[in-house]
Amino acid sequence: MKNFNYIIKINFLKNCKKIKIYKKSFFNFFFKKKNFFLNFILNIKKYFLNNKFVQLLSKELEINNFNYYYLNIKKKYNYNETFYTKKNILRTHTSSIQNRFFKNFKSKKIKIFNIGKVYRKDNDKTHLPIFFQLDFFIIKKNIIIKKILYFLLKFISFFIKKKFIFKIRKVHFPFTIISIELDIYYNKNWLELLGFGLINNNIFINNKIYIKGIAGGVGVDRLFMICYKLKYIKEVYD
Repeated sequence: MKNFNYIIKINFLKNCKKIKIYKKSFFNFFFKKKNFFLNFILNIKKYFLNNKFVQLLSKELEINNFNYYYLNIKKKYNYNETFYTKKNILRTHTSSIQNRFFKNFKSKKIKIFNIGKVYRKDNDKTHLPIFFQLDFFIIKKNIIIKKILYFLLKFISFFIKKKFIFKIRKVHFPFTIISIELDIYYNKNWLELLGFGLINNNIFINNKIYIKGIAGGVGVDRLFMICYKLKYIKEVYD
């Protein structure tokens, strides 16, 4: 596992050409054990690193193309969805890292994850305008969706540490095909926790690469909410 104790940080200010490598030990001072939620995020990072994933770090202020167009989301600025400046928006998902990676690396086999804050104009019992999201993608020739589902169920079980009721359903995402969402039965309601699917070929074509992959995203705040039996998601930050 020593080969995966590193995190790649991309400097986007100069078109992602500079790569900095940091040892995993930076976790020891970046997060404090006193904060349950940040420690929870730390444990998620460790889980993925121990499963041979490499972490990418990206900025929260994103340009429209990487947040929407390159992910096969055919729309311009959506001012009702997120927060923005004159030229940029605050990212609505961590998936924007995918094209940053594809435009600079041509790896045919790699496992990547990214975790950080995203921004949307939502606010109710299960939504917040700022929340943490984990995005992952796996580049590999032969991908079996059942194996990815099994990995994600093991991931959920590792943190919930008890039996849980779940359902999977087919959905439509512009950035994946054969898209699936997983819901957890919690507080007498179905709570959407994660989604994944095969990466849409249009994303690879936009980057002039011809490979296959699978991508997904997990709502970190919601997983924390379930683990600590919180009634409202805002209690995560109380």
